Amino acid sequence: MQRKPNRRAPALAVFVVCSAILLCGAECEPWINTEDVGGYWEKAKVDPALKGRWYGPGTGGRGLGEFRSYRFVNAKDGVYNVIAEQTDREGKEKAKTILQARTLTINGHRFLMVRSSPAEMARDIERAKKEGLPIHTNYVGLWRYTVAEDELIFRHLRNDALVKAAEDPRWKDIIEVKPEKSLLHGKPTGKTVASIPKLNAKTVRLMEWLADTPDNWEKEKDGTLRRKPPKGQTD
Repeated sequence: MQRKPNRRAPALAVFVVCSAILLCGAECEPWINTEDVGGYWEKAKVDPALKGRWYGPGTGGRGLGEFRSYRFVNAKDGVYNVIAEQTDREGKEKAKTILQARTLTINGHRFLMVRSSPAEMARDIERAKKEGLPIHTNYVGLWRYTVAEDELIFRHLRNDALVKAAEDPRWKDIIEVKPEKSLLHGKPTGKTVASIPKLNAKTVRLMEWLADTPDNWEKEKDGTLRRKPPKGQTD
């Protein structure tokens, strides 16, 4: 949803099913990317329904940024390690821990909170130091999701819904609205985007209010992961 450039975007982008599009430079970030989560990362929990392996609709690594599957594995510090798996040209399985994840439940609505894995974060910090950029370690992306026995479905908040919410006196002081700039070139695109820069009690109430209206959300394109591999793909 938010299009604000940051040094952790590559690590977060890789998890979304449409990461091939993201890596090709599309103006699309499907998570709610917040700069300050307060204590909500600690309040979030591991969702047992997510544990295990989920298959995406990709080509098993043959397309840019497409991963064969994702595994949610319990880590010692009470989070899931999200391990992306793909097959190389020789057919060998490769795996990489790309994210850590917890679930924040707001009045029955589930949001997957994700942040870079320690290895990804270390690389981002080193890159920021070399390029003289601010060092951030508290960016977290949130996806709204539903999960059943065999399907994990992601939805994103429509930008126009958040822009409209910013006109409401209840929420205008906690939503940031500004002109959109291209991720690639930093030039204005002519569009307006809105974001939620900080998680606190008031913004959580805002997210609950938004979540209670189904029309505010769109299903991610190809945004369904399944327990079973796609047809023609072996486990």
